[in-house]
Parts: sequence; C-alpha cells; structure tokens
Amino acid sequence: LEKDDFGTTALLYAAKYGEIAMEDYLLSRYSKHVSLLEKDNEGATALLCAAYNGQIAIVDHLLSRYPNQVSLSEKNINGNSI
Repeated sequence: LEKDDFGTTALLYAAKYGEIAMEDYLLSRYSKHVSLLEKDNEGATALLCAAYNGQIAIVDHLLSRYPNQVSLSEKNINGNSI
C-alpha cells in the first residue's frame, strides 16, 4: 500500500481513527503487502497510532486478533512506546 507524505498508510489511518472493519479488510485483502510493524515517518506502528489516539477498541482488537503480528516493545523516533 502507498504512503502519504508523512509515511502513513491506509492501515495506520484506520488504526488512528478506530476503523476496525477497514483494518481487518486491509489485513485480509492485502496480507502480503501490509504489516502491523510498518512505521510512519515518526516511527509509529498501527498499534502505537491507535494507542496515541485513544482508540482502545483498536488496541484490544489488534492484541487479541493479531497477537503474533504486533509488538508491545516497538518505539517511535522519540523512544515512546505503549
């Protein structure tokens, strides 16, 4: 999937805005091209984007549905994590 000028993909936007259905669609339809560990220009993954923006339902969803594809130890460029 393509990135915008901020390095953000559709998956990261879905996480940021709490769009669980869109996130699931992207992960199932484009599974070979999408990674939950992919980062934007600030080093944020989908899990970090969801957490930073208070999208608790997305955080819970990612941790329960994709436990082997997310990392709680990932940090952004400022060293912040979940």
